Amino acid sequence: MEKSGISQPIATVLSGSNYNLWIQGMKSFLIGRKLWRIVTGDITKPTKEQDETDTKFADRLEDWDSKNHQIITWFRNTSVPAIHIQFADYDSAKEVWDFLATRYQTTGLAHYYQLWTTLHSLKQGSGQSVNDFLAQVQPIWNQLSQAKISEDHLHLIQVLMALRPEYESVRASLLHRNPLPSLNTAIQEIIFEETRLNLDKPPQFDIALATTRSSHQKFGNQTCKNCHQMGHVFATCPTIECRYCHVLGHILEHCPTRPPRSKGGFSKSKNMFKPSSSSATVAAATPGSTFVTMSDLEEMVKQVISSNPSTAMSATPGNSPWFFDSACCNHMTPDIDLLSDKTNATSLPLIHTANGTTMPITHTGHVTTSNLSMDDTYHIPNLTLNLISVGTGLTNGTDSWNGSQSGSII
Repeated sequence: MEKSGISQPIATVLSGSNYNLWIQGMKSFLIGRKLWRIVTGDITKPTKEQDETDTKFADRLEDWDSKNHQIITWFRNTSVPAIHIQFADYDSAKEVWDFLATRYQTTGLAHYYQLWTTLHSLKQGSGQSVNDFLAQVQPIWNQLSQAKISEDHLHLIQVLMALRPEYESVRASLLHRNPLPSLNTAIQEIIFEETRLNLDKPPQFDIALATTRSSHQKFGNQTCKNCHQMGHVFATCPTIECRYCHVLGHILEHCPTRPPRSKGGFSKSKNMFKPSSSSATVAAATPGSTFVTMSDLEEMVKQVISSNPSTAMSATPGNSPWFFDSACCNHMTPDIDLLSDKTNATSLPLIHTANGTTMPITHTGHVTTSNLSMDDTYHIPNLTLNLISVGTGLTNGTDSWNGSQSGSII
């Protein structure tokens, strides 16, 4: 094919984020066509020389203009419209090349951090060949090898990548600092932010049931079952999405915009047993709350079983029983036929089991039997047991127990 017939010389189309890959292909092509020196500015637009005839000068100028605008056309044909629409202000290929470098060539700590984050998140896709996967990884390796970054800043990158989401503001500030901060300076600012976050926390009046051995434990020693970070629990995970208002940071049971439900601690009907002295203690209290000890939970189970011995804790006669589980975030069942008002679960996280495996939630719905009435029950096909969440609303006949909006069992 003749040179003039080439409309798109390389396969890569510049979109911004793939700038480094694009310049590699375009530079190689222009060198092969002996046009690279026009882009670098080594061959400039000709000027009329002394004693040069007008005809000869016009020929030289036309030849340069032809090559210059052919290069600009190639730039235009290998970039998305949002980028090449900005070429109108430039008359030379060098000006366009310099503009693209200024706009899309990223360097420094923020760029290095982005490369490392992207590299660590890449996984070989289902059905993707090893060669295709390496084609994704190789450009990142090349950019990392070309980046000029000190060992001090490399350590800073590793620290910033490991920080929890609540440090996002200080992380963004450090990554875009010019000049780049040292590791010690950055760590000092991170510690200041940690202190500020602790000082800014309002007093907690959450209701909690705890054994005597762990009555003073805080959330700081617990790991979230959703994001696997420490410092909070599933119900308050900053990455969890509420199924009622679709806002991040809380579950449906704690939604502030949902119609109100009964408040306080675990409430008991008049038929329930009174709390007895036991090894369980109340960690914190609010006025007017009713609390349940671990012994009371045992009595709850006994009441449900004794209310109908022939179908005790079964959804329907002859089916599998339901088991109380204090670690459950919601009621769960593997039997989709038990659910009424079913809806597909599209934004709920995976359920993580104790052995490290995960199970998807396919539906949510309401369970109503002669013994039980449970809202917001998850359908998990891979589950083997029907599980009742101790901290979630549960009704049995005329007796009901509702988990506190701010409480948790630890």
